Amino acid sequence: MPLSQSKLLVRVDAGIQMGTDRVRGIHALAREFRQRGGQATIVCSEIPNALRRRIEHDCISVEQTGHSAGTVADCFATHEVIARQSPDWLAVDGAAFDVHYVNQIAETIGRVTILDGIARGRSSLIVDDAGSNSSGSSSNLGEPIQRLTGPTFSLVDRLRVQQPLNRKTASQAKRILVWIHGPDIDNWTLRTLQSLSDLATKRMVVDCMVGQNYEHFAELENFKRYSNATLRIHKNIDRIELLAERADLAIASGHAGCYTLAYLGIPMILVPSPESNHNITAALHDNRAGFSIAQQNGSDGSPCPTVFEIIKKLLPDQFKRHKLSRHAMDLVDGHGAKRIVNSMVSCSVTLRKANDSDCELIWHWRNDPEVRSVALDQEPLAWTTLTDWFYDAQRDPNQQVLIVENAIGQPMGEINFQIDDHHQQATISMLLGQENRSRGTGALLVKLALEQLFATTDVTRVVARMRSGNVASEKSFRAAGFELIAPAIVNGAMASQFLFDRNPSHRESARSKKAA
Repeated sequence: MPLSQSKLLVRVDAGIQMGTDRVRGIHALAREFRQRGGQATIVCSEIPNALRRRIEHDCISVEQTGHSAGTVADCFATHEVIARQSPDWLAVDGAAFDVHYVNQIAETIGRVTILDGIARGRSSLIVDDAGSNSSGSSSNLGEPIQRLTGPTFSLVDRLRVQQPLNRKTASQAKRILVWIHGPDIDNWTLRTLQSLSDLATKRMVVDCMVGQNYEHFAELENFKRYSNATLRIHKNIDRIELLAERADLAIASGHAGCYTLAYLGIPMILVPSPESNHNITAALHDNRAGFSIAQQNGSDGSPCPTVFEIIKKLLPDQFKRHKLSRHAMDLVDGHGAKRIVNSMVSCSVTLRKANDSDCELIWHWRNDPEVRSVALDQEPLAWTTLTDWFYDAQRDPNQQVLIVENAIGQPMGEINFQIDDHHQQATISMLLGQENRSRGTGALLVKLALEQLFATTDVTRVVARMRSGNVASEKSFRAAGFELIAPAIVNGAMASQFLFDRNPSHRESARSKKAA
């Protein structure tokens, strides 16, 4: 795939003041990049040893600058890491890294991805999981910026915590998680715990997660002494997945950690803390994945309910909590890292028409034993047969032979379209070089090829045929949006057929007929 032999460097920070949740998300991104065949390095000012060991276990290197984030000394230290690593991609996450910092460390790197949603510097890809509508369509170099917005691009570490297939909703919520992010100036943490204490039952257990910069810890410790609920206070944010998996209900401010809760199907009450990200709160509330107190004002202007009133209603309401849980898991599926890496790939992959110099390479690709074993015609392909087909295809206006190239111009594979005489339907075939297989990018390459085909021709339907049992190809075409249709006999072999119709209404009609 295009990420083989490519290097990613991510500049992010963790520490006592800012916590480690962003680094855990970046770990998911770096691991996805690594699984696609690339190499990844995470650069921090400081990082807890336990988190560092976990990252290095996935063959991802970790570098520490030893300087405060965003300072001149930190910039020089990061630049030294870049000089040693020579990465192809740079990802930056953190408000401490301004436009001057980004430009300084990115001066020798071709592609820059900003992971905190704020377009700056040489950025060409912006990931804004909060889903803000901030403007800006080009970088300071005039290059177009691709913006990925919303919770579908949230960096959830789904390999560490698995999304439950059939999460059971307790009839009465007994295990409560309170997670108000940041210094919590208005002390929503204590207000929430007081409400829970007033509503506490004998079996209620409340886990309260606070950061090191929480401003009211003395008050919290004092309240714990006379709380009616079993109250446990946690400062180690690395335990959040363990606590969240067991929770029946969470009370949180709108922060990125809510996407982990949504992924796990935890019903949420969202409090209007000043530190809340309003876009995250709105995304969860509008998709019925969380219950926002701030957005419960009545149409007649009546005041919003208190946190006590909302908790009192949800604790015994199994049906409501179950609905919140289902909608939350539908909203955040944990594949955000995969989607971001796919977009990074699409930034560097190019499709070009095959030329004479590609003929021998295509011949070697098609005669690869692994390719022949799943081909409809499994006999070895003679050189003269291939050259005759190749030069005829170049002269045929209804045939497109495309070569896929990676960011450094190396051929990765071939995609071929045979268009019918009416210019309405085409047949697609794809093969990748051995080093680019099993990397999970087949579907992405098919989508890119389809976009190019539809932009340059009047074709509306594309059919893919493959030998039955060719699981890898079937998986790629299904992921690209193709749907299984009736099989056919090709060269005496049973061929599975998949269809992509660019008209969405036709696809919906076909699904309805199939269901009937």
